[in-house]
Amino acid sequence: MLKASSINQSKWKKQLVIILCLLLMIPSNISFASKYSEYESVELRDGSSQVYKEYQPVNLMIRGMDIFSDAPGIIVGGRALVPIAAILTELNVAYQWNGATREITFASNGKKVVMQIDNKYATINGTRTLLPDGVAPRVMTYKSITGEFVSRTYVPIKFISDVLDLSASWIADTRTVAINKKAQTLTNATIKFKDYNKNEIGFSVTGEVDYTSYVVDGANVGGKDKIVIDFQNTILQIPSGAKVNNGVWTLPINDGIFGLDMIEISQTSTNPHNTRVTIYQNERRGNKVYYNPTTKEMVVQFINSVNEVSVQEIFSTDTVVIGTRENPYYNVDIVGKTLIVDVINSYLKINDGVFQALPVNKGKIDTISYQQLNTSNSDMYSPGMEVTRVSIALKEAI
Repeated sequence: MLKASSINQSKWKKQLVIILCLLLMIPSNISFASKYSEYESVELRDGSSQVYKEYQPVNLMIRGMDIFSDAPGIIVGGRALVPIAAILTELNVAYQWNGATREITFASNGKKVVMQIDNKYATINGTRTLLPDGVAPRVMTYKSITGEFVSRTYVPIKFISDVLDLSASWIADTRTVAINKKAQTLTNATIKFKDYNKNEIGFSVTGEVDYTSYVVDGANVGGKDKIVIDFQNTILQIPSGAKVNNGVWTLPINDGIFGLDMIEISQTSTNPHNTRVTIYQNERRGNKVYYNPTTKEMVVQFINSVNEVSVQEIFSTDTVVIGTRENPYYNVDIVGKTLIVDVINSYLKINDGVFQALPVNKGKIDTISYQQLNTSNSDMYSPGMEVTRVSIALKEAI
């Protein structure tokens, strides 16, 4: 229950020199590509021998997304080697480089790992461990398409995925290594009608999985709006009695309640396994996807989403644009030189909802910041209420 006294539906509002826009966002489909996939070979220089050699390039996907590094992955001795800094950064694993000993150290899940250049052994919590096929880390130098020489530390990706308890799949057609959480099985789907702002679909899984998602605007393709979610490295096990046609499991929605029309679930690939969920909508809805460890479900919650916060010039006026998937409800407040906009019942899809401040220094706007507000001890909102807060710091008080 909202404790604030005023909730305003989406309109244009002028605050002195600022026009605040809350816009309905229509995300387009996502396409993926790799900048190295078109090359049959790439040339790199080995840091130890100083010899240039051609290697077969390797593309990399993590959690279903292509990873773009300034140096390509390569095949050495039948093993895929990748720039370790780019991989650990993408996996949010901190690391340290010791130039004197030529060692790279990282820790995760209770394991401390030390790898040394040109040493085919690593240590895991002090235990000496032979790397896959004895392929040692090495420093390789690559000449980028801009002509810049880039030196990176290369390590076997199989060792990294194993030590981090992840799964590595080889997709031969595109020479791609796909890194995901361990394979799980999706066994059921349950529609949970709560209220319009937070109704959910729970997908029963044997463990947490990675996912990617995108939205298809029906007006652009001549059909209904769709949310498409790909559960990565997930085996589909359709329950008995389910409605299935050509391998597609269909869940009808009674009376199109809460703006939903139909849900389709199918296995779209087997290497690695990919389970696709397509949610057809009668009304445009935002969504939030998360894992519930208590119920062991990947949950799709239908809630308005904030997809963009930016500064644009509209009608020669500096404008803060807040892009949402649905028509937003919001509160506006002014504290000193800061204009605060709270988008009610919304999920911030930028920076995983973590606070982020961006310098603007344009016109009357100094900075903008945004975050998924913690409402557990809020004086304005009930605990558990989903609120996106956008703060606009001005150079002068309003």
